[in-house]
Amino acid sequence: MLSVFQSLLAIVLENNPVIAEVEKLANVKLSIEAPPINNYVDKLQVLMASGDLPDLVYNWGGADANMETWAKNGLLAPLDDKIAKYPNLMKNITKEMWDGVKSVNDGKTYIIPRANVVNHWGYMINQQWLDKLNLKAPTTLDEFTNVCKAFTKNDPDGNGKPDTFCLSFSNPSLGNNSIWNASNFLASAFTLPIVNGAKDTDGSYKIREKMSGYIPYLTYLKQLNDEKLIDPEFLINKIYVDQEKLNQNKIGIIYAHQYAVMGNISKEKESDKKYTYQGVTHWPMTPFILQR
Repeated sequence: MLSVFQSLLAIVLENNPVIAEVEKLANVKLSIEAPPINNYVDKLQVLMASGDLPDLVYNWGGADANMETWAKNGLLAPLDDKIAKYPNLMKNITKEMWDGVKSVNDGKTYIIPRANVVNHWGYMINQQWLDKLNLKAPTTLDEFTNVCKAFTKNDPDGNGKPDTFCLSFSNPSLGNNSIWNASNFLASAFTLPIVNGAKDTDGSYKIREKMSGYIPYLTYLKQLNDEKLIDPEFLINKIYVDQEKLNQNKIGIIYAHQYAVMGNISKEKESDKKYTYQGVTHWPMTPFILQR
């Protein structure tokens, strides 16, 4: 029996053929505990503090402060003397990836990094609103500002009420799923990396908060917020509430990956007709003065 604590979204555990095949190949019986995704991190913290630990856990934040704390408290087993025995892991996970998850406290490896990039991230936009307002998906900050104004002030849903906003974000409640990540399609316009360990534009390594684009990035977000173009409830949104608001025609833009439009069909059957995915681009850094 292998006990697994994993967050699963809309997955049926009973009679699941994928789980059955994993059990067959690994010659184990899986006992999976899958709490709702919107409180997974809270449940995981309680579980790790309980002393009754599963064999495997999925940590949203990767090699984060939680991992360091759990390792320091003896809740995680070091894997350095074990991973070499698994050639499939060694073949598909690079040395840089292994180095990236080593503990900064003792240099040991406690987690296995995901071997693949699941998705490319950008944003999902209401294409019907764009068409109605005779606009195109923005490719510069100026265009993005204009779209935000139109989505908020020009009645894109046609109900005659000032009840729409340009964009919203998910609350930082799932590890790295933070406001920083949720606005990465804007952060990229200021040459800001989403991950740590990248060089600034001057070629030197800095924490993101010290990078040259960080203050301009915050200033731009603040200006959008001051203009009331951002959903005012974004700080209290639970995970996926921004997606719900998109489907309810309350907002026009959310961050998303390239499969999000089709993945959203389970919640909005017209998703492929209403929305389009736009990838992250390094938009030209033009002046961003919002006119009142």
